[in-house]
Amino acid sequence: MDILEEITNATKILDVIENYNDGLCDALSNQDQKISDLLHFIENNNINAAQSCHLIKEIKKVRMERRKVKNDMELARVYKDNINKLI
Repeated sequence: MDILEEITNATKILDVIENYNDGLCDALSNQDQKISDLLHFIENNNINAAQSCHLIKEIKKVRMERRKVKNDMELARVYKDNINKLI
């Protein structure tokens, strides 16, 4: 085992995690904006039953994506609380 190589790889992985975590707030904002756009579309347009079904499916899809972001934000919070252990 090459310890220096392993430490370098671990550092790269931690950098990737940090970069991902830094983008989570923007990702959440994007999902919220998509939901808002869909709700405004519903508010401002007459829609039929088929369109309603499609819109509900789209809202569910966006909400599921948003839930993943929120879960990742919680994991990031726990990660940040425990980062000192890695140091």
